[in-house]
Amino acid sequence: MSASSRLDARKQLQDYGASVRSLNAGGYDINLASPAANMRRKSTDHIKDVLQLAVDWGVADVVISPGTRRPMISPTIPQALGWFSESLDVLLPVAKQAGVRLLMENTPYCFRPTIGELVDLVDDIGDESLSIVYDVANAAYIGEDPVASLLSHHSRIGLVHISDTGTDVWGHDPIGTGIVDFEGLGSSRGLSVQC
Repeated sequence: MSASSRLDARKQLQDYGASVRSLNAGGYDINLASPAANMRRKSTDHIKDVLQLAVDWGVADVVISPGTRRPMISPTIPQALGWFSESLDVLLPVAKQAGVRLLMENTPYCFRPTIGELVDLVDDIGDESLSIVYDVANAAYIGEDPVASLLSHHSRIGLVHISDTGTDVWGHDPIGTGIVDFEGLGSSRGLSVQC
């Protein structure tokens, strides 16, 4: 988008009393943990562009994926963690300067798909500009209990994505059409979820 298009879009949002809460920088084709330095560079450049759009529109959060390990001759977890860390060394200063938080999503295809693994990443990195967006459909699809995970780790989660899924096909389907326990999510004591 051109600078004038971005400004026009922001004005239109303001005219309607609307705002954008978060932007999603993309998924499977963005790989912050790629063994290829040029792919990591393309991924960080793309996310920097999304961070600039977040600044232009007054958006608080940008959703990212930690990245993937390819199934053929897959790099080790320590290697993927090192490459991801290098990518964050580029992105976190930009996010801080922009006043935007990066939120890692628990995507089934990423090399750290569970809430526990994402919490470990956030804790190891220890930067207030990095948190988690927890997608309950993604969690349910990989066999994680979204209710238990939200209750256990809610202090590390900055945003929750709400949709449903089955187990045969990964989806982001209407609530009540899949396996996510929305009654359990809604009745969880001590947990406040904004949708």
